[in-house]
Amino acid sequence: MNLRQLKYFVTLAETLSFTKTAQVFYISQTAVTQQIKSLESQLGVPLFRRTKRKVELTSAGAVFLPEAREILEKTQKAIVKTKLAYTGSSDTLRIGVVQGYEHSDMPEALHRFRAQNPNISISIFRSDASDLYCALQEIRLDVAFNSRIAPGNLEDFNISSHTLATYPLMVFLHPSHPLVRKKECSLSDLNHEPLIFPDLRNDPSGYNKCLLDYFVQTGFVPTIVQESSNYEAILLMVAASLGIAILPSYAHVLAHNLGNITAIPLTGEISSLDIVIAWHNQNHNPTIQKFLSAV
Repeated sequence: MNLRQLKYFVTLAETLSFTKTAQVFYISQTAVTQQIKSLESQLGVPLFRRTKRKVELTSAGAVFLPEAREILEKTQKAIVKTKLAYTGSSDTLRIGVVQGYEHSDMPEALHRFRAQNPNISISIFRSDASDLYCALQEIRLDVAFNSRIAPGNLEDFNISSHTLATYPLMVFLHPSHPLVRKKECSLSDLNHEPLIFPDLRNDPSGYNKCLLDYFVQTGFVPTIVQESSNYEAILLMVAASLGIAILPSYAHVLAHNLGNITAIPLTGEISSLDIVIAWHNQNHNPTIQKFLSAV
């Protein structure tokens, strides 16, 4: 049994005509007949009933038809995937996005990449920083837009990264708060203020720890009233006047959409957050390098 025989069989089953099948493949009717007989001989069952007036599938032929179609379809997909892999493209790219960063210009970058690579299917997974690095490590993701990992952890994760952008930190607060009159805020301005922090237990970037350390160096321990790894939840609490949050500037889009929130630049030694594109060194998906070159 070979693919050519399967193609002849499927076409004959669809046209129910040896003449039309021969015309489709630019061969003689005799050649089609011989190939179908050979296929029936290999299977040990008749696939067609032939009379002088018509050709029709037998019950065995009706069962074999969807199977033959599936074999041909899978074969074609395998050929396409193999060719794409050889030319430096795969057909799937799994992308992780750290929570909140979807409100940046990242969607536009994905749109441009997709337009340039229409054969690549993109799936997107949004989670917190720790989950994304774990997913990269386990090869459940190909690349991730994430906060910069603490340098000491790079070897542990076997992950490489490239800085995409550095975002200034902003102080997000309710419009009725007295600090909205200031053009910028320092950490000392936040002494005794109720703060809503990103989850302190989920801090692979070391960002939260650094922020806490700078608070202490400023001369006080911050008053943390709530923690959450979800930017929407943090900003909803800010909008409800439950506290103040310090987040990267790309969260400003979400804050604007929620309303009832004002953002002021944060000054001081720790006043920005790096966003990187990260990937696992042992992930050999060929689309990764193409994506890295594009973004």
